[in-house]
Amino acid sequence: MRAAKNGAMEPTKLFGYTTAAEIRSDLERTWSVLDRLIEAVPPERWKTKYGPDWTYQDVPYHLAYFDRVMVADPIEFGTALQDRFECLTIGQLNDWNRAEFARRRPGQTAQESIAEMLRQRERIRALIAPLTDADLQKPAFSHFFGVGFSTVGSALAGARQHAFSEGWELAQRLGRRDITMPESVFHSGVAAYVGLMGSMVDHEAARRIGHFTIVMDMPGYASGAWTIRVAEGGASVTDGRAQDADLVMTLSTDTFMTMFKKLRNPALLMLTRKIRVRGLSKMGTFGKLFPDPQLDAPMRLGVESAAAAA
Repeated sequence: MRAAKNGAMEPTKLFGYTTAAEIRSDLERTWSVLDRLIEAVPPERWKTKYGPDWTYQDVPYHLAYFDRVMVADPIEFGTALQDRFECLTIGQLNDWNRAEFARRRPGQTAQESIAEMLRQRERIRALIAPLTDADLQKPAFSHFFGVGFSTVGSALAGARQHAFSEGWELAQRLGRRDITMPESVFHSGVAAYVGLMGSMVDHEAARRIGHFTIVMDMPGYASGAWTIRVAEGGASVTDGRAQDADLVMTLSTDTFMTMFKKLRNPALLMLTRKIRVRGLSKMGTFGKLFPDPQLDAPMRLGVESAAAAA
């Protein structure tokens, strides 16, 4: 929420949503794809390695507690939500995830975690079924990265973003690129990640470098183009292609996600022409502006970006 000129509180902007019906439709379409992906996991794979730290059965468990803590509880209880906490750093977010995993019952199966995921989803469905467009502006608390009280609509946008993010990675690790998120959801998800880049700029490097403009041009499925302008120690992200860019990166939305989620080495993606660069000599500057975030560095993000980081 932000203060209006008359001192009242105005809701933060919803992420491309204008109606409650649109939110419900987006979530149902996203959940449908996510369910297909979970059904595609072979039974023998649930206990096998999934990335550096997880197994496949951790995915539905994570989806369940995220939807409970970040979506269902904040919407149901509003300003009366008692169990509020703040994660301002990646390290604190990692600690929160570890604490939630520690609460899992020993021996809990993947199917039991899926059942809990679906139970939390039904809570969300029941909560949003009667929502009017005006109800999207009601307060809902976010625990991540300094958001605090935002809106019900923003919490639901975060639910969509998180489901997109986890579903996209599950499809990649399963090798099921035939199961794809709806194009509009994919586009919004990528846009949230590009926006997250603006929040993650190294401010000291930005002050030293001064003005620097990057264009991320992504043709094809869920296409879009975004301009990141670095100036005065910060960075802003806007839709569209700047004509005065110092660096232009052309890549598909899938390749962007692969790079951003660190599933492939960016140098290898450039060598294989998955990423084409105009202004190659400026890639060193790009690396200085966007290093890996420090675990103990506080960040303040929008709701969708916070969900993307989770």
